[in-house]
Amino acid sequence: MAAGHLPRMEPRRLIYMIAAAAQAPFTLAGELRLAYGVDPMTPPEGEAHADAVVAAFVRD
Repeated sequence: MAAGHLPRMEPRRLIYMIAAAAQAPFTLAGELRLAYGVDPMTPPEGEAHADAVVAAFVRD
């Protein structure tokens, strides 16, 4: 946060937001399969989601 790479907020809030975003497609895997026809448990899907979470929260 001090370096400007993370949004400024209370750290515990950011931790829980990132944790929730990171785990959502895996805990809701059945819904993701039905709604989008995607299996989040495959390596390409897992890696794409990890990249998306980092892009959403970490600033350059």
